[in-house]
Amino acid sequence: MSVAKLLLSILGLSLITLSAEARLEVGTVAFYSDGAVEKLVAYQEGRAVWEDTRKRRYIYGTNPLLPAIIREDRLRPAKSYSARIDASNPERLLGTAAGTSQRFVLIRTYRNGRSIRRQWRCESLGRSTMPLQSEVLDVDRYACTRLSYTKRKRVVVREQRTISYSPALQLSVSFERKTKNSTSSRALKQLLAPEQVSATRIRHIHRQLAK
Repeated sequence: MSVAKLLLSILGLSLITLSAEARLEVGTVAFYSDGAVEKLVAYQEGRAVWEDTRKRRYIYGTNPLLPAIIREDRLRPAKSYSARIDASNPERLLGTAAGTSQRFVLIRTYRNGRSIRRQWRCESLGRSTMPLQSEVLDVDRYACTRLSYTKRKRVVVREQRTISYSPALQLSVSFERKTKNSTSSRALKQLLAPEQVSATRIRHIHRQLAK
């Protein structure tokens, strides 16, 4: 199935409203298995800007291996940050065969000037599929590990992530995160097209998915 037909089927969009790039339209609402509801509010230089119910905005790049490259938290400005790649190029890993790996360094800078430097190693797990509504998505899967080193150069695993990315939707549709003290996961459950969005419908879908 073509990207355009897939989007039409999932979102119930008309041919008129589907953009030439077959990307999600501004105004689309995404519902996740962990209860999160996010709205696509804009594209900035080709990057998707999503806003959650707490008015936090996340700007994602085109690389699903990276967390949000910008977070804007209006209620807690100190939590706002921007991120950039300092070493290597994780773009090289996208769409590669299973077993291909890449290391890179991500630097996150907060509003107060504090910076955090994190080292990542990601590996391609190859292509798989994932159901969404009445369709089946092709997804690229990746496993990422955040590493640090002790003074004696011993490697310590700080965090592990498994990501499923849909090239058709240009969106990470499944995400699992594991640290020493916690485990969390979320998966995309439903997309609502802009012309279908209303407060009543959002509440209804949210309640249905919570059952």
